[in-house]
Amino acid sequence: MGVPIGEDLSNPPVSQAPGYSRRLVTVFRAGTPRIIMKVIEPANRFFQDVRGVVVTIELILVAVVLGIGLMTWMSSMRDAVSSELSDLGGMVQDVNQSYVVLGASGASASTAGMDYLDQTDHCDDPDDIAGQADNCMRFDAPPTNENVGVSRDGLVVELAFDGDANDSASDNDATLLNGASIVNGELVFDGVDDFATIENSDEINTELHEERTIHIEFTPNDVTTRQVIYEEGGGVRGLNIFIENGMLFIGGYNIPETGWNPTFISTPITAGQPLSATLVLDGGSGLQPNAFSGFLNGSLIGRDVGSELFPHGGGIGIGGVNGDTVLNSGVTTAGSFFNGSISGIQIYNRALSDAEVGSL
Repeated sequence: MGVPIGEDLSNPPVSQAPGYSRRLVTVFRAGTPRIIMKVIEPANRFFQDVRGVVVTIELILVAVVLGIGLMTWMSSMRDAVSSELSDLGGMVQDVNQSYVVLGASGASASTAGMDYLDQTDHCDDPDDIAGQADNCMRFDAPPTNENVGVSRDGLVVELAFDGDANDSASDNDATLLNGASIVNGELVFDGVDDFATIENSDEINTELHEERTIHIEFTPNDVTTRQVIYEEGGGVRGLNIFIENGMLFIGGYNIPETGWNPTFISTPITAGQPLSATLVLDGGSGLQPNAFSGFLNGSLIGRDVGSELFPHGGGIGIGGVNGDTVLNSGVTTAGSFFNGSISGIQIYNRALSDAEVGSL
């Protein structure tokens, strides 16, 4: 039973409920508000703490449930991806169809890891063994002129004749003379008096060079008469590439200093076909065996002795002789004009490897 505010407890009413204790009344008289607050405040704090603990536990439970759900979802995704990859692997393993790989083509194949295995097909006999007696397999020429894996280190001349005769590797531009012209990305010569020149340069011929690679892509209209495709140097030192009597010749010499007499590597060629000729010099201070190499269409023709090449400022000619040069018949001055077209020239001041030459 509450006590009304402002009531005088010193004179309590006579009509109290049965069992009313005067001692309790005396306690309430002495300090009822203080005692009540001492009891209620700790209780409030207790219930607030309990409520906070309950909320925290609920949040932890929610986080745990979410974490378990995420882990379950990720596990399901992993299993689904693994299943799809397994199906894809099985599909690739079961491949059995025609193929073309690096110039080889066949009517039927299967896979083994990263490799293709040729299988028997309609071209084979019943007793043929897969991969050993395939009558349908055909081998084509591999792609050329892709410049795959060839570093441009040492490249000092690059003439592509893409509308002009400018050098994209350095400043060794070509000058066209007597009607030589660029048509559809090719430098065209009439075989009468057309030719082109490059100015003497330390990068090419006016300094000593131990290594050199000259690569030329050309199409001859005639292979019987003597025709100079490229030459640098003069009567005692130089390099050249020329045609005569149905043969391609690749030559080099450095007579005074190293005793490298004119050396020529040759191979038969046919008119009207796109060809590439590559000269590689990997010389030193004296004559060295196999220092001079010649290539046709990326394949080695042969090797011979060679040495470093001393300065040789006798002029640089394309499609004809600029000054003079030494051919297999002796010193040739002027003339020997090329009848055909050149689609590209590259000169490196390093010796390209056989593999690099094959990739030009």
